[in-house]
Amino acid sequence: RFVAVGPAGLAVQRGRRRLQRIPWVRIDRARCNLFRKRVDVSLVGGGVVRLGFPYFHGDLVEMDRCARALNSAHPGG
Repeated sequence: RFVAVGPAGLAVQRGRRRLQRIPWVRIDRARCNLFRKRVDVSLVGGGVVRLGFPYFHGDLVEMDRCARALNSAHPGG
C-alpha cells in the first residue's frame, strides 16, 4: 500500500493489482482525521477516498504532511 502525489493528481495503490488514479480536477479537499487515524480526501461531485493508518506506516506526522501536501498542491489553492 502506498500513496503518491504527482502532477497528474493522486495515485493510491490499494492492493497488488489495484491502482486508483484520481486527477486533480476530481480532488476537492483533504482532511487529516487524527481521531480515526486516516486522511479523508473529498471528491468533487460527492464521494470520499479514505486513506487509513497503514498507508502511512503508523506515522501521524506523515498523515498530516500528506493532507497538507494535497491541499497546497491542488490548483485551487
